[in-house]
Amino acid sequence: MFNLTKPVPENFIDIYAYGNCMCLATALHRKYGLEIQVALSLDNGIEYIDPAWVFDSADGMIIDVDGRYAPERNGFVNPSNRVVSGLDEAALLAIIHVYHNKTTAIEWESLISEAHSFIDEYFA
Repeated sequence: MFNLTKPVPENFIDIYAYGNCMCLATALHRKYGLEIQVALSLDNGIEYIDPAWVFDSADGMIIDVDGRYAPERNGFVNPSNRVVSGLDEAALLAIIHVYHNKTTAIEWESLISEAHSFIDEYFA
Protein backbone atom coordinates (compact mmCIF):
# COMPACT_ATOMS: atom_id res chain seq x y z
CA MET A 1 0.00 0.00 0.00
CA PHE A 2 1.30 3.41 -0.92
CA ASN A 3 0.86 6.67 0.95
CA LEU A 4 2.38 10.11 1.28
CA THR A 5 6.04 9.93 2.26
CA LYS A 6 6.56 13.55 3.30
CA PRO A 7 4.53 16.68 4.03
CA VAL A 8 2.87 18.23 1.00
CA PRO A 9 3.61 21.94 0.46
CA GLU A 10 0.59 24.24 0.66
CA ASN A 11 0.80 25.18 -3.03
CA PHE A 12 0.28 21.52 -4.02
CA ILE A 13 -2.62 21.21 -1.60
CA ASP A 14 -4.18 24.24 -3.27
CA ILE A 15 -3.63 22.71 -6.71
CA TYR A 16 -4.84 19.18 -5.97
CA ALA A 17 -7.56 19.91 -3.43
CA TYR A 18 -9.10 22.92 -5.18
CA GLY A 19 -9.23 22.48 -8.93
CA ASN A 20 -6.99 19.73 -10.21
CA CYS A 21 -8.18 16.95 -7.92
CA MET A 22 -9.54 15.26 -11.05
CA CYS A 23 -6.04 15.24 -12.56
CA LEU A 24 -4.51 13.72 -9.44
CA ALA A 25 -7.25 11.08 -9.31
CA THR A 26 -6.67 10.25 -12.97
CA ALA A 27 -2.89 10.00 -12.50
CA LEU A 28 -3.38 7.71 -9.47
CA HIS A 29 -5.86 5.65 -11.50
CA ARG A 30 -3.41 5.31 -14.38
CA LYS A 31 -0.48 4.42 -12.11
CA TYR A 32 -2.23 2.05 -9.68
CA GLY A 33 -5.45 1.04 -11.47
CA LEU A 34 -7.65 2.31 -8.65
CA GLU A 35 -11.31 3.26 -9.01
CA ILE A 36 -12.01 6.98 -9.39
CA GLN A 37 -14.81 8.45 -7.29
CA VAL A 38 -16.28 11.95 -7.27
CA ALA A 39 -18.66 13.92 -5.12
CA LEU A 40 -21.08 16.06 -7.10
CA SER A 41 -22.34 19.18 -5.35
CA LEU A 42 -25.22 21.35 -6.43
CA ASP A 43 -24.87 25.12 -6.94
CA ASN A 44 -27.81 27.07 -8.36
CA GLY A 45 -29.19 23.89 -9.87
CA ILE A 46 -25.92 22.92 -11.55
CA GLU A 47 -23.82 19.96 -10.39
CA TYR A 48 -20.04 20.26 -10.19
CA ILE A 49 -17.25 17.93 -9.07
CA ASP A 50 -16.40 18.62 -5.44
CA PRO A 51 -13.87 16.79 -5.44
CA ALA A 52 -12.40 13.64 -7.05
CA TRP A 53 -10.24 10.93 -5.44
CA VAL A 54 -9.38 7.26 -5.90
CA PHE A 55 -10.66 4.35 -3.83
CA ASP A 56 -8.57 1.31 -2.96
CA SER A 57 -10.95 -1.65 -2.70
CA ALA A 58 -8.17 -3.77 -1.14
CA ASP A 59 -8.34 -1.83 2.12
CA GLY A 60 -11.39 0.44 1.66
CA MET A 61 -9.32 3.63 1.82
CA ILE A 62 -9.53 6.88 -0.12
CA ILE A 63 -6.37 8.41 -1.60
CA ASP A 64 -5.99 12.06 -2.57
CA VAL A 65 -3.65 14.99 -1.87
CA ASP A 66 -4.22 14.40 1.87
CA GLY A 67 -2.88 10.83 1.60
CA ARG A 68 -4.62 7.54 2.39
CA TYR A 69 -7.53 7.63 4.83
CA ALA A 70 -10.88 6.10 5.71
CA PRO A 71 -13.90 7.29 3.70
CA GLU A 72 -15.64 8.59 6.82
CA ARG A 73 -12.84 11.17 7.13
CA ASN A 74 -13.66 12.55 3.66
CA GLY A 75 -15.75 15.63 4.42
CA PHE A 76 -17.12 15.66 0.89
CA VAL A 77 -18.96 12.37 1.34
CA ASN A 78 -22.14 13.65 2.96
CA PRO A 79 -25.89 13.70 2.33
CA SER A 80 -25.72 17.00 0.41
CA ASN A 81 -23.39 15.54 -2.24
CA ARG A 82 -24.01 12.79 -4.74
CA VAL A 83 -21.07 10.36 -4.80
CA VAL A 84 -20.37 8.64 -8.10
CA SER A 85 -18.12 5.60 -7.86
CA GLY A 86 -16.74 2.96 -10.19
CA LEU A 87 -15.30 5.51 -12.61
CA ASP A 88 -12.39 5.08 -14.96
CA GLU A 89 -10.72 7.93 -16.83
CA ALA A 90 -13.18 7.93 -19.73
CA ALA A 91 -16.18 8.11 -17.39
CA LEU A 92 -14.53 10.91 -15.40
CA LEU A 93 -13.83 12.85 -18.58
CA ALA A 94 -17.47 12.47 -19.59
CA ILE A 95 -18.53 14.02 -16.26
CA ILE A 96 -15.93 16.79 -16.59
CA HIS A 97 -17.15 17.68 -20.07
CA VAL A 98 -20.75 17.83 -18.88
CA TYR A 99 -20.15 19.92 -15.76
CA HIS A 100 -16.94 21.85 -16.44
CA ASN A 101 -15.16 23.79 -19.14
CA LYS A 102 -13.83 21.71 -21.97
CA THR A 103 -10.14 20.79 -21.72
CA THR A 104 -8.23 19.80 -24.85
CA ALA A 105 -6.54 16.41 -24.94
CA ILE A 106 -3.13 18.11 -24.99
CA GLU A 107 -3.97 20.25 -21.93
CA TRP A 108 -5.36 17.19 -20.13
CA GLU A 109 -2.23 15.13 -20.77
CA SER A 110 -0.04 18.00 -19.56
CA LEU A 111 -2.03 18.24 -16.31
CA ILE A 112 -1.85 14.47 -15.83
CA SER A 113 1.91 14.55 -16.43
CA GLU A 114 2.27 17.20 -13.70
CA ALA A 115 0.17 15.04 -11.36
CA HIS A 116 2.40 12.02 -12.11
CA SER A 117 5.44 14.10 -11.13
CA PHE A 118 3.69 15.02 -7.87
CA ILE A 119 2.92 11.33 -7.18
CA ASP A 120 6.53 10.33 -7.88
CA GLU A 121 7.76 13.03 -5.50
CA TYR A 122 5.33 12.59 -2.59
CA PHE A 123 3.89 9.05 -2.70
CA ALA A 124 5.58 5.68 -2.20
